[in-house]
Formats: sequence, structure tokens, C-alpha cells
Amino acid sequence: MDDTPDFVIAGGSGTSASNPETLYANEKGIPVISFAEALGKYVVRKNSIVCAGTWGKTTISALLSFILSEAGMRPGYFSGGVSLSHPSAALSDSDWSVVEGDEYQVSISDHRPKFAYYSPTHLLLTSVSWIMPIYIRQKKIISMHSKSSSEKSLEMAISWHASMMLEFRKH
Repeated sequence: MDDTPDFVIAGGSGTSASNPETLYANEKGIPVISFAEALGKYVVRKNSIVCAGTWGKTTISALLSFILSEAGMRPGYFSGGVSLSHPSAALSDSDWSVVEGDEYQVSISDHRPKFAYYSPTHLLLTSVSWIMPIYIRQKKIISMHSKSSSEKSLEMAISWHASMMLEFRKH
């Protein structure tokens, strides 16, 4: 039996090319993917609900996945915290998924936001604070070039909220 993994999941934006697991995988020719890519490939479904925002996305994604599970919809889901009601993640063959949409960069070499891999068909935007639009604009992690329609929709939602906040701060 071959114990070679199909792929290796490398950590987030702090994982460097000198990471021992990454070095081993590269040496053995094992594909290295980010955690965001793995979620996009194995958890996200045709109907993808992404919970984004500055605050509350962990709580809301856990609550929504619990509600949909209790309703018999069996969604695939992931939230970045520990839920008291059910596991923090589940794989499913249903058409629905709920994923916490982290806006920070995927990895040290992929500067796109993690939610770029989640193909949202539905966006639940909990809140947007002043820091989030500034982070997005300064890092230029979202651009309209060669993005899917779902990514463009997500950017438009965030841009709209950011512009509303800028307008509010003027008064």
C-alpha cells in the first residue's frame, strides 16, 4: 500500500516556502494546496452560502449550518470556531454549503482573499468595519480582472458597504 498523500494542505498566509511539510511535498512531487482551496474543492457546493463580515461570521456560519442541518438539508459546512451544537465542519453530497468567508489572503504566494475560492451564490454580510475596506483597498486583494461573477458580486457588496461607511463618516 502506498502511503503517499494525494495532496498536502499548507497553512495560511504565514506559511513560507521553507515549511518542512511544503518542502517534503515539493521534493516528492505531491501537490500543495491552501486550506481555502481545499474548502473550495471539498466543502463548497452548487448553492454556496458565504458568511462574510468584520464580526459575527463564525457565529452566523455555525448557526446557519446548524439550522440547515436540522431542516434536513445536510449542507457541507465550515466555520472557524468551535460550535457547542455540532461539529465545526462537515462534508456532504447535498447541493448546499455554508462557509465562513475569511477576507484575509490565502497564502504567502496567493494574495487573493480566502473567500475567492468559495464561489458564493448567496452572501450573508454580517458587518463591515472601517478596517476591512481599508485592508481590501490597500492590499488590492480584490480586482475585477478575470474574476467569476460570484467574486464580482461579493466585491460589489463589500464596495457598496464600504462606500456607505465612507459617506456616513463624512457626516
